[in-house]
This record gives sequence, structure tokens and C-alpha cells, in this order.
Amino acid sequence: MKNKYILGLVLACCMALLACSKNEPQAPNTELTPSRMRTSSTEPAPTPYREGDLILGKKLNNPYTLANMKSAVSRLEGQGLSLLKAVNLRASHFYVKFKPADSAQYEQLQTDKRMTIYPYPLDYEIAVRGNRYHDPSLPKGTITYHYAAVKSDYVFDPKIPYEVISVLYIPEEDTSLKSKTSEAYVDQLLNQAYKQTGNFQDTIVAIKANSPQASYHPGGKIQVWDTRLQQYIGLEGVDMRARRWFTTHHARTDFWGNYQMEDTFKNPCNYSLWFNQEDFVVREHLIGLTAWIDGPKQKANWNVDIANGYDRFVSHVFRGAYRYHYGFIDGLNRPQQFFGGRTIYIAKDEAKNWQGINLIVLPIIKISRYRDANIEYNSDEIFSTTIHETTHNTHFMNQSSIVSYLLITAEIRESWAIGVEWWLTKLEYKNTRGIANYGDWNYGIDVGFPNRYAYQFWNLNQDQSNTSLFINLIDDYNEFNQLFSGILKVGTVNDQVSGYILADIEAQVLHDTYWLNNLSNKLKLNKPNGVTDAQIDELLSYY
Repeated sequence: MKNKYILGLVLACCMALLACSKNEPQAPNTELTPSRMRTSSTEPAPTPYREGDLILGKKLNNPYTLANMKSAVSRLEGQGLSLLKAVNLRASHFYVKFKPADSAQYEQLQTDKRMTIYPYPLDYEIAVRGNRYHDPSLPKGTITYHYAAVKSDYVFDPKIPYEVISVLYIPEEDTSLKSKTSEAYVDQLLNQAYKQTGNFQDTIVAIKANSPQASYHPGGKIQVWDTRLQQYIGLEGVDMRARRWFTTHHARTDFWGNYQMEDTFKNPCNYSLWFNQEDFVVREHLIGLTAWIDGPKQKANWNVDIANGYDRFVSHVFRGAYRYHYGFIDGLNRPQQFFGGRTIYIAKDEAKNWQGINLIVLPIIKISRYRDANIEYNSDEIFSTTIHETTHNTHFMNQSSIVSYLLITAEIRESWAIGVEWWLTKLEYKNTRGIANYGDWNYGIDVGFPNRYAYQFWNLNQDQSNTSLFINLIDDYNEFNQLFSGILKVGTVNDQVSGYILADIEAQVLHDTYWLNNLSNKLKLNKPNGVTDAQIDELLSYY
């Protein structure tokens, strides 16, 4: 594959970014404020969260060092508890500080399934929760240090700088101690280790010789406010973490936002939410952290209502990406990369001030939070734009080479992205979320194209690249001479064609299709029943 694409790769690197000229919405929308009433309620109530820098508190004395655990085992032996022998105790993990030099090394660490990394040290109190952290000793714009506990047999990549902070023994992850008969011993061992290091807040209460303390499964519910629906909806697919010291349990939220860890803890855990998946990740900057929300340390479920702010914006970028990567997309191709790895979504906390927004080789996709000044895009507009930009990736991957993609006219590239954007956003908000006519020709609510009036008001004088072409191949509405009263525009396209399916166009027509004549021939070879060549010619004549 490298030989096949080497010329295209050079060209793409020279170009750096492909321009995407998707128009802004027709008119600004006012900010919508969520009601504090939830659409569904669970106990406990949603926990407030904070946007801003996470601030560390005091450094804690690490109870899990091998030396401390050996000492704790010896003390238990003196009390007649001798399930383990200090002399036989060996390292189970290393507590490591990684120092990635660039975004490639950072991404490698992020996707390493052998560990869970954090951008802040794990042996400090968290004084103030937040959703950003950068080591104050490092210059701004650099990648911060990252921390993890890795198993003792972990093979380090010599290209990624690292430092072993501590040699650990973690009893909870020692499989030989997981039987019910030894559970009380593990509790006693942990208590002794905590007490020796002054971590009395972590001690396990009410331990009896043969009756260990009850465990619990961390869980909860994550919802986000949708400004179009005017209600909270479940945030599906985010990575939920529950951590105690160096042990992290994971779960994914379902469609309703519910999650529960399969594994258990006995004492309070540190919750957090991470906007990543196996195939994609959302970040604020290219050289920056995965977007995340730090949660409380508690034993109860962690429920979150993401009401507003940057985290709400990121949530809707994540929703659009999740739908395209994992949800129902009616047979369309999934996003992918040439060289493996994840799609990177850059959720920019700013208004759009760039031209190119899709580095197609990797790919890197940028979405802006604001229309201009302090006016935010609505939730469905963020979702829709995320779909649009992701479509450029799937279109690119459908071609013979990078060069063939660069030969495609802007009209075909942008019109295809608009068609898929319209269809998948319509599936989301009409079929899934229940807005009866969302994305139809009669949906006149003020929303960015192509979802308002199904973009049937397009005309050649308005825009020569961002067209309604692929929408008109699918829909059964002829907008010719129809007045769209909400915006006082009249349809100019005589659209007698219907019945095409986007997935069929992608599979049978779109490959190495560069311009309208090329498209016309392929459409005629793959036309639905009842559609004539003359009707196709008539439709394309307006573009």
C-alpha cells in the first residue's frame, strides 16, 4: 500500500489541508438554556462538574510500593495472618511517568491496551477538579507528562522516554488472592498498608475474619443537553473510568447514558469521563489531551448532566463521530485510516477561522464551537457538521489513490458530504429522536443547511460547490418553483429523479468519479426503476 500511495502522500503533505467550503448556517440562533429538570431521574442527583484547570493537592505517601507491602505482610504475620510471605513478594506493577516527545508517541500511549494512562500523577490529592491539566514545569504547547501503572512484564518502547517512579505490589490485581476465602486477608493487608503510609481515609471498615466488606459496582448515568430537542439525552459510547490509586475499571455508556463497571471496589473511587473510542478520539488541540471530565471521589453512582459549556460542545462532536463509526448509517462505509490508528477530532473552542479542516491522510477533523463572537452552534448543527467532515474521509478512502481524490471537483466533493450529512442527521433527529419532519422539505426551523427545508432552496447563483445534487437523487420532492416562505426563496431545480440510495451511490458510482459528466454516465448505469436518462440529464443540467 505504501508504494501505491507514496506519490499521493507527498502531494498531501505539501497541501497539508484540503479546503472545505461548507457554508455557515443561514442565520444565527440564540443560545438555549437547559431547564434543570431532567427527563429521567436516578439517585443520587447529578454531580456538578467544573471546566478549567485541574489543581493538584498534596502528594500522598504511596501505600502500594513493594517495600511498604512487604512491611505490611510482615506485620500481619506477627498478628497470625500468614497467607502471604514477605520474602516471596515480588513486583506486580511499575508506576511510570511517560514523557512523550510528540503527538505520535502520545497517540501510541493512548491506544496501548495494556495500560490506562492519565495526564496527572496518581499519587496526589486532587484539590480542584477540572477538565484540563498541564504540568507547570513544562512549556505551554508541549505534551504533558502521562502516568500509568503497567504490569511488571510490560515491554517499554525505547523510543518513548519514561521514568519508573515506584515498584508496586497491587494485591487487588493479584489473581492468586481473588478467591472468597482470601478476600478478608486482602482487606487486612490493604488496611495495614494504608495505615503505615498515613492514608487513613482509604482504610476499609468493618472487617471480620471471614466476612469481608461488601463490594459495589461503580456506575451511573451521563446525559447531555440537546438545544434542538430542548431536553437531556443519553451520551452513548464514552469511556467511563473508576480509579482507586493505580487500579482503573472501565465501562461504556449505553444509548440512555447508563453505565456500570463489571469489576468492583469496596471504598470510594475517583470517577472520570473520557471522550474516546477504539476508532476515534476527541481533543481540543492536535498536540493536546483527550477531552475529559474529572469526577468526584465517591462510593455512590456518578450521574452527570452536561448542561452547557465546552463539554456540551465536545459531547455533540462525540455523538456525531460515534454515529458514523458505530451507529446505524444505512449501509454507508465506516471511517478509516490508511495506516491504522484512530480518527482525531479537534473540537475547537473558538469560531471558525481556517479554510482547510481535514488532513485527509491521517485524518484530522476540526469542528468549531462558535458561529462568531460568543454565539454557539446548536447541538444538531455540531452533530451535522461532524458528519459532513467525516464524510470527506470515507469519500477519500473510496478512491484509487490520493491523486484520484485530488482530481475530484469541489462540487462533487462538497455535494456528496452535504448529502450524507443531511441523511445521517435526519436519521438521528427524525428517526431516532422523534422530530416528525426533521430534514424534510417542509422543515423550516432555523437550522444550518442542509437540514432546513432539506436544502431544496439551493440555486446555482447562491453556491456553485455546495449543492443539493445528491439530496435530489434520493428524495421524492420536486422543489421547482416552490416558495420556501420562511426564507423567501424559490426552488430552481426541476427534480424528477428519486429512488437512489446513498450506500448504493457510494458503492457503485462514487469511486473515481471526478466531475458531472463522469457522474452522469455512472448514474445512468446504476439508475433505479422508473428513472430515465432524460430525467437524469434534466436534473444535472441545473448544476
